[in-house]
Amino acid sequence: MILGHLRSLSKDSLIYGLGNASASVVSFLLLPLYTRFLNPEDYGILAVFTMYQSIIELSVSFGLSSGLFRYYLMAKTEEEKREVLGTCFIIQVGLVVLLGAVLMGSSGLISSALFKTVDLSHKFRIVTATSLLGAVPTLFYALMRAERKTKLFSGIQIGRTMVMAVSNILLVAVLKMNYTGVILSNFIVAGLLMVSMSPFLLRKFLAPLSTRLIWRILAFVAPVFVINAFSFLLGMSDRFFLNKYLTPDQVGLYSFGNKIGSIISVGLITPFSTAVVPYALSIATRDDFKEIFSRIIKYFAMTAFFCSLPIFFFSKEIILLVGRDAYVGASSVVGPTLLAGILFGLYYAVSIQLDIVEKTYLSSFAVALGGVSSVALNLILIPKLGMFGSALSACGANAILLVAMFIFCQRMLPIPHEVGAYLKLLGLACLAVCFSWWIESHVPGVALRIVWKSVFLLLSPGALVALGILNASERKSLRRGLHKFTAAPAR
Repeated sequence: MILGHLRSLSKDSLIYGLGNASASVVSFLLLPLYTRFLNPEDYGILAVFTMYQSIIELSVSFGLSSGLFRYYLMAKTEEEKREVLGTCFIIQVGLVVLLGAVLMGSSGLISSALFKTVDLSHKFRIVTATSLLGAVPTLFYALMRAERKTKLFSGIQIGRTMVMAVSNILLVAVLKMNYTGVILSNFIVAGLLMVSMSPFLLRKFLAPLSTRLIWRILAFVAPVFVINAFSFLLGMSDRFFLNKYLTPDQVGLYSFGNKIGSIISVGLITPFSTAVVPYALSIATRDDFKEIFSRIIKYFAMTAFFCSLPIFFFSKEIILLVGRDAYVGASSVVGPTLLAGILFGLYYAVSIQLDIVEKTYLSSFAVALGGVSSVALNLILIPKLGMFGSALSACGANAILLVAMFIFCQRMLPIPHEVGAYLKLLGLACLAVCFSWWIESHVPGVALRIVWKSVFLLLSPGALVALGILNASERKSLRRGLHKFTAAPAR
């Protein structure tokens, strides 16, 4: 029974992953383009614009996707579903108009605050327009996820990625527009998506408005918005402090290393998070939900850990492969970025327990604690350790966030999570860090270091059994599967 649920969720995650993986692969393939035509300082300036765009997207979305999930999936009739869509649409359009009027008129002030000059105000207006154009289609993405139209969702993401790749190459490499080309590319893609999706948006979301639902949805998503705001502090505030305390080229190195470390987030953690929310809500009333959910989270953690190991071990080689020698210093932040991504993925998965019991307001306390911790740790560690301190801050803040969320969730909806297995995985991660440090410090020659790292990677899955991370029933299932595999007749 559990295996069937895992297969269904894995299928959704895989299809979602194709869309996200396409973006990850193309983004990875574009890194040599960026490193050739953008120096670390340019990359740092682009990172600040990315931070600003994230703030707008966070504000204009207001967590409405979560509200659509909650009330659309729980609606009992088609009429109720249409009311949810129409109400969310009106709220979203109102936010776009309101924020657009405020931000377009404040671009000069924003440019002065972040770069101490008004010369970049026109670029801030372009970034603002990009974020606002992409806001309304986000509701359509949420609807596709709610209806589990995974193939359509991934198809749109893949198409979007391809158009962005072509426009980036044209504007950055051919026209040599520097980081401005990346900004314009994002604007072009957002505009094309909005125009192409308008007929679908109007057909789906031009529905009756329910004044009763407005306040229910706003009350539900307000804590989600607070959560997302503090999540921003967790994920993006580091750029602000790096920009304040370090030079633009150091910000660029950090952003580049963060991009490498985020491969696992884009390729695995984000697809899983995209698929698990509607899936968990759809089976929440089952008697065996708790056991199924516990297994899903555990297997996700193990998969994320083992997918992260090769990226961590070979981070320098990856950076030299896609970049230049000037970027090799970015490898120091790859490991902490990988760990921070896994911790955040676990937090997001566990938080579903509060969605089920409609206690999302408790999430705001946990995320507030994580956000404040992120700011405090960045203030303490960046002046002392530079960009590595910022990466460590992300790990510490996400760990605090996960622990706080776990405590709240277990009190509201107890789930038999195998805490011991997670602690053993963490111990194995610490062992990998120590082993990597020993190799880099004591093993001469690139080839020999690669051999030692490869040996560790090949032996590490055995730790699942040796350390007891897999329980008795899981070990039995593993032995049965290996027996079937080895006993299968050769063709």
